[in-house]
Amino acid sequence: MSPDLEACTFETCSVSDSPYGYRPSLIANACFLAAISLCLIACLGITTIRRRCLGISFLLATCCSLELVAYSQRVMGWRDPWDVTYYDIGLIFSTVSPVFLTSAIHLSAAKLTTALGAEHALLPSFLHARLLIPLDVVAFAAQALGLAITLADSTPHAGLGPLAASGRWSAAAGLALQAAGVAVCLAHLAVLLARAASAARRHGYTTFHRGRGYVPLGRGVRLAAVGVPTAAALALARCAYGAVVFVGGLRGGLARDQELFIGLEGVAVTAALGLAVASHPGLWPRSAGNDGDGDAAEKGRGKRLRDGPENRLSREVEETLDEVSSLILRHSRLLEASSSDGSSEASDRTSLMSGRGFRGVPSEVSDRTSLVSDTRSEVDIGIAR
Repeated sequence: MSPDLEACTFETCSVSDSPYGYRPSLIANACFLAAISLCLIACLGITTIRRRCLGISFLLATCCSLELVAYSQRVMGWRDPWDVTYYDIGLIFSTVSPVFLTSAIHLSAAKLTTALGAEHALLPSFLHARLLIPLDVVAFAAQALGLAITLADSTPHAGLGPLAASGRWSAAAGLALQAAGVAVCLAHLAVLLARAASAARRHGYTTFHRGRGYVPLGRGVRLAAVGVPTAAALALARCAYGAVVFVGGLRGGLARDQELFIGLEGVAVTAALGLAVASHPGLWPRSAGNDGDGDAAEKGRGKRLRDGPENRLSREVEETLDEVSSLILRHSRLLEASSSDGSSEASDRTSLMSGRGFRGVPSEVSDRTSLVSDTRSEVDIGIAR
């Protein structure tokens, strides 16, 4: 017969009778609280200073806040492991909070795709986010529904009730769906990084940024190229662990193994949060194709590349084409004036202009067109070099 959990103390009951099945570790949960607090402070600092990528900042800050609530409840559970309220609140927040983390990872992966070159990716950056973010929303809804059913008949005296066996399937399905989205993101990042690295080895750059030219990636993007996929892998491990725990039941052996929880829930989520914050796109330079500010050195290198010979030649081509267009437009207006006026002076002017050009086009236009062809050849030679 199960004891009355509300009346249990360390003298009268065993911790194995508690909803956790063990006494939560004070040291481990305090460490998680400290690390996640640092992540939250860093995220808010990046947002305040950079004021960019606010969606990612919001998702990471929300995940940190929910995780802080979850681990504070586990610290309270160390004082009284039989308190069902601490257990229920901690379970809810620790289950759903990583959804915000994986959504932030998806958005960061989309930014990384733009920085390294969308031509290397399996999915366009906008499609990547549009597919996987809604998947996280559905996963969140399934997890919330499963938790609502699981804890519907939980009482302070007996803990989990019979409905826990029914609600676990919805929660497990939500976690599995979340894991599937992270797996797709990992595959996308693996292909992106492999192709971008190959392009960098062959050409010395990964992509050509419109209006910026060939520019260095910068430390922020290089860190994100490692941090984002690593965070995704940790999030995938945590989602898989959570799904298996719910399938086995909250009274099963996996759910009552504190070492597994610390490793695959606490360490995995905390490390993934730290990597996601360190890889925040707000820290990337503008020269990497992001809308952010880089440091002075990176800005200087980007400016030198934008002002290089290839880009100067391209601007000369554009200016020459504008002049050619103006000359053709001016010539067309003169022809219209001569036909409507009917005067001999206009006719002589038209005949004179026809003799100077080819097929009625002034020789000045022909000269400009030749200049465009020569300049384009110089552009091709400069790019080849």
